[in-house]
Amino acid sequence: MPRTFRRLVVPLAVAALGTVTLTAAPAGAASSASQVAQAGTIVASDLGAGWTAGPSDSSGDKVIKKLAAKTKGCEDYAAVRASLDTATDAASPEFETAVQQISNHSYVYKTEAAAAKALKRASAGTVADCFTDLFTKVFAQQINANPATAKQVKNYRVKIAEVPDLTDALGDQSVGYAGGAEINGTDGTTTRLILSTLVVRVGPAVITYSYSFDADKSQPSSAFDAAVANTIARTEIALA
Repeated sequence: MPRTFRRLVVPLAVAALGTVTLTAAPAGAASSASQVAQAGTIVASDLGAGWTAGPSDSSGDKVIKKLAAKTKGCEDYAAVRASLDTATDAASPEFETAVQQISNHSYVYKTEAAAAKALKRASAGTVADCFTDLFTKVFAQQINANPATAKQVKNYRVKIAEVPDLTDALGDQSVGYAGGAEINGTDGTTTRLILSTLVVRVGPAVITYSYSFDADKSQPSSAFDAAVANTIARTEIALA
């Protein structure tokens, strides 16, 4: 099955938001909100060799917002997105290898209480099912938008669930979601994509991460763990 199917992965989870930076009050004595936000974004040195950096891509943002607004059970997700839009924001490049994709956003709120409220909403019990519904709908839109691609797809299935081991395991608060998409081709082949989203709060900052890879051609990369650890550490330093 062609690489086109891996590119169907749109950052739908909480990490998938616009990149417009808004004005906010300073987050700490040493750094402005924009500096703190920038400290929380992934850079090439976090990942090591083998990764290619492309421009940050928010092209699917309007589509996702529209779908979330019309999808029953996505009220908590929609509220988190609206909340993040009020914060100072910085986005990493879109990093990828032939079979993996990593990117992230960092948002700095005016107060730690506002950031904690957003994280709590992102941890709501409805969010995992909302992600499943949104991924399924966007896969359908993207596949059907290209007749050549649609002819190659027999069927597909998406399932996203919360990762219990990540609940409040990082930073001051955290929540993780992971799952997969299985795409069966008319040629008898199957592509299995692993889709992961992590949301971490560090003081007034909320850092979101999106990671996906082809399960048939790759294993989870330690580069993602390193990027998460490094961005959290830089954010803590910027806030000190």
